[in-house]
Amino acid sequence: MLIKTFKQFKQTDLTSCDKIIVQLKGNSIEQKQSQQIAQKLLGCPKLKILELNLSNNQLGANSISFISTSLSQCQLLDSLYLDLSQNFIGLTGIANLVENLSKCQSLSILKIDISQNDKILSQSFNALGNGLRSFKRLTTLNLIFEKDKISQGEMIHFNQKIKKTIRLVQIKNNN
Repeated sequence: MLIKTFKQFKQTDLTSCDKIIVQLKGNSIEQKQSQQIAQKLLGCPKLKILELNLSNNQLGANSISFISTSLSQCQLLDSLYLDLSQNFIGLTGIANLVENLSKCQSLSILKIDISQNDKILSQSFNALGNGLRSFKRLTTLNLIFEKDKISQGEMIHFNQKIKKTIRLVQIKNNN
């Protein structure tokens, strides 16, 4: 199911959907709307594949926490693409995101776009690397970020850390 507006998202019954594509780029979504998105995702017990584009909104750490907490309840979720670019996630948002997503027992494919987030620092990548260690079934990771947010040495350390701790078949850093 393809959803292109926040109004459509709120009005659509998603309870029987196993694949959902939500394109909410530039919808001025803030904390209140992120809570509504989170609530709606809680009602998706059959969800296996989710593409959630929340780029170019006003999302901060709390918003990401609400949404990722809801996703942690999606026990059948196998493939997740989260576009969180052009928001204000920060270190706390990244830490909450990976902590909550690590509870998705079936998650094997993860693509996250955190590019163009003013509050993403090199410490965020350390938190991301630490959090990814607890993903048990992850085989494919695609992480999108700006090259200038992390040094080459930090990137090598990040790659080594996650390669040692989880069994990835594929890892891509689109930067």
